[in-house]
Amino acid sequence: MTLFIDDKTLIYIIPSAIVLFVLLLILVLSIKIVRQNQQVVIERLGVYHTTWRAGIHFLFPFVDRVVKKVSVSDQLLETHNDFLTIDQVHVYVDFDVIYQIADTKQYVYGYDRNVKPITSLVSHYLRVSIGEKDFKTVLSDRNLILLSDFMKFDEVTDNWGLKIKRVQIKKILIYKGDK
Repeated sequence: MTLFIDDKTLIYIIPSAIVLFVLLLILVLSIKIVRQNQQVVIERLGVYHTTWRAGIHFLFPFVDRVVKKVSVSDQLLETHNDFLTIDQVHVYVDFDVIYQIADTKQYVYGYDRNVKPITSLVSHYLRVSIGEKDFKTVLSDRNLILLSDFMKFDEVTDNWGLKIKRVQIKKILIYKGDK
């Protein structure tokens, strides 16, 4: 048995196949998978709609848009700064700030995503802490950031959607102008 397709039938089959292929492609591209350590901020028609957590989600084509994928695991910020002790000794402190994104929406819309505000905040509290101590005390005490300072960090970083978890002092050296 032979199947014949005439020109009139072919005129309907090809456009129908193309439309079906495009619709299937849009459907497949609308299915999004969010990993365990990620969150995704979604806008609907240009306005915040929701935050997706881990799992499989459906993105409405041409209506919804992925604004930002954010990793909610701990982030490491390596930085350094120069400080002055109470006995007028210039010290170079190399430190790490470990922070985590606590509120994804606030982080995406309320934070500049530039690490300078975090560095400035921690440096300020280190400057106050080191400025109240003499050089020998600074060298022997690695807990330069106190628990009360972390509570103040929380007050400031709540607007950024961040939480500073730890500040680790890696090294403290006498500052001699060039490192």
